[in-house]
Amino acid sequence: MTGFDYSKWDKLELSDDEDADPGAQFIEESFLRRIKHEQHEHKTADYLASKTQLETRRKEASELISKTKQLQSASSSSTQASVDDAQQVAAAAAAAAAQPASAADLAARASDLEAELADIDKKTQMLDKERKFNAEEFCQEAWSRTLIGKDAQPTGEHAADNDPANMRYEAYVAKYKDQLDHIVHLAAHSNVTLEECEELFRENTWIMSQSGMGYILLEALNFGMKDKFKTMKRVCKVLYHVKSILDYAEASKTLGPRDVARNFFRRLLDGDDLREDYWKTFDDFYTKLRDRSQQKKEEEGVPGEGGAGEEEEEYEEVPREERLGPGGLDPVEVFPTLPEGMQEAYHSGDPQKLRDFVASLSMEDARHHMKRMVDSGLWVPAPGEDPGAALRNDEGAD
Repeated sequence: MTGFDYSKWDKLELSDDEDADPGAQFIEESFLRRIKHEQHEHKTADYLASKTQLETRRKEASELISKTKQLQSASSSSTQASVDDAQQVAAAAAAAAAQPASAADLAARASDLEAELADIDKKTQMLDKERKFNAEEFCQEAWSRTLIGKDAQPTGEHAADNDPANMRYEAYVAKYKDQLDHIVHLAAHSNVTLEECEELFRENTWIMSQSGMGYILLEALNFGMKDKFKTMKRVCKVLYHVKSILDYAEASKTLGPRDVARNFFRRLLDGDDLREDYWKTFDDFYTKLRDRSQQKKEEEGVPGEGGAGEEEEEYEEVPREERLGPGGLDPVEVFPTLPEGMQEAYHSGDPQKLRDFVASLSMEDARHHMKRMVDSGLWVPAPGEDPGAALRNDEGAD
């Protein structure tokens, strides 16, 4: 069978073998190991000396073979040249200085040298086969380099500037703003469960960073300054998850936020008592943040946009399973993907604005967006009505 040669494993000397030595019971353990180690060093030195000698002899024999073959080739074209060259090879090889210079003698000499070379190779292989290794010699470092200062900084996709945990806040927001706004919108308009947060964090690991936490914190404060306290509380839940994961990761000193997040959500989902304590600490966190939003509102003189009671009536906390429309789509996830003009018209509550916008779309786009609105429950068409033709004055206008 061809492939990797595992025979060298048979010659591996392990430190445990020293404990099985017949004299181990009469000699102190550390002293016995030192003796074994010294014996191995002597054997290694003898091996290296023998191999160096064989390699030197092999190099000399190879050079003599090369010169002999050159002279042998020259002798076939010129007898006088053969005689002169024979004298040169005799001078190069001290042992062959007095030998005749005929072509037959050169051929015999070459044959002897080749036999000697084969014998050297055989002895070298035997030395390598019989050599024993210890754990330190079995593996050797093939290549390494040391980088100091600026050269030690990673580049390309591994650069610190591309790592969300190390990015500056401005660069982080510029790169992830759209995704952050979508997550804030999702949290603001629905009561995101722990299971949904676990999936959300698994798919968007970049959010588990100081910059991500800072962005969501500012959005939560903005909702509080507008007196939208229920919306603020829903956003604060996602914020508190990020904060808790980062705190646990910093405390562990060995695990990163991704590794902590897996255990974090599993423990909350599996432990009723732990989950209850967690939400109590969250309530304290939310209360302090809400009070801070009111202080900030007074400092900046920002007018509110409605009281807490009005905000309470605006949204209803519904699990995702109950939010799904007739087509199996979540309206909270579908709405942010609609065209901006369509969102504004829908928010206005004016059917004519929505009709005007849909009429400006091609039939293909209208059918696409209206079908998603129907499947998510955002729009309920008349029985048998084509979603693409819904709200369109002229079915053929493209």
